[in-house]
Amino acid sequence: MERFSFATHIDIPLVIALLGVFLFHFRRYSVSTKTESTLDLQQRLPAANVRIVIFLVLLVSVCWFLDVALWIILAVIFAVGCVIGLVDSDTPLGRFGMLGSVGFLIRECCFGFPELILHPDPDSSESSTQSVDELLGRHALTLSPLRPSGDIEVDGLSFSAVSATGEWIEKGATVNVTDIRNGRPAVSPIITESESK
Repeated sequence: MERFSFATHIDIPLVIALLGVFLFHFRRYSVSTKTESTLDLQQRLPAANVRIVIFLVLLVSVCWFLDVALWIILAVIFAVGCVIGLVDSDTPLGRFGMLGSVGFLIRECCFGFPELILHPDPDSSESSTQSVDELLGRHALTLSPLRPSGDIEVDGLSFSAVSATGEWIEKGATVNVTDIRNGRPAVSPIITESESK
């Protein structure tokens, strides 16, 4: 049972290597031009780095407390990634397959879900008789809370939308369509004079 126990001389270098891989990937991801996000990922990078350090420290602490080798936990995470990759191969999460699915989830969590929530797969957006591009600059009413995605109404038609900044917008708020992201309107709240005082 010794090989299944926490071993400082093996598990600590392993987690340091994992941390290095995540920090390198986060840095590359934050400057990537392939990301369809208009969010400033560079501003989110320091918080993402802190979150991954906390995650890995918690992972090592749990392994140490339970006296379980870190590689066993990583094997379980890999198995979960395999299941996600095999079952969910048609979504952004599943496209990464196997271990990449878990890495993708960890990255999304650390960066505040810029691709899964703020910029979902364009195939998942609802179709409408009115072109989404025609909504730019129009005013709308939120039909549900945007946290940060939800539904809006423009001229009696319902559209799935996202908050342009990622902030939550309450139901019944008047918003302005400022951008189109992956076929979905991105909206910002309109601040009235009474709210600004």
